[in-house]
Amino acid sequence: LHPEEKPDFYQGLLKKYKVKGTITDSLKLLHSLVLYSELVIVNDSTVGLETILLGKPLIDLRLSTMPYWNDYVKEGVAVGVQNEQELVPAIKSLLKNKKSRTRLLKEKQQYIIDHNYKQDGNAANRVAKIIKTIIKNN
Repeated sequence: LHPEEKPDFYQGLLKKYKVKGTITDSLKLLHSLVLYSELVIVNDSTVGLETILLGKPLIDLRLSTMPYWNDYVKEGVAVGVQNEQELVPAIKSLLKNKKSRTRLLKEKQQYIIDHNYKQDGNAANRVAKIIKTIIKNN
């Protein structure tokens, strides 16, 4: 749960549709929860990027009229949901339909390169090299 959100809406959906789920607002648990989740639902959050990096299916709730700064749906790495009626079918599709999951994960690699560059363990070396170049040139 995003720190600015209240759980009532989501708890109501879980109860209404008889879906097992956990809603938490603990940032300490965030990475573990994403890692062990079958799928993650966000509403314009950087948790979406972390979800993609961990290879989990992502649903982006498009419940706001505000433009999104990071459009996971447009980039093909998330399923967009516009309203309550679309949410449960989207969840079921991602959990039960291997083609749906595979399609999202297929777009993942290019998205990661575009938004997080290489995942090769050498980020610190690249940053140090850039800093040395800046110091040398000044």
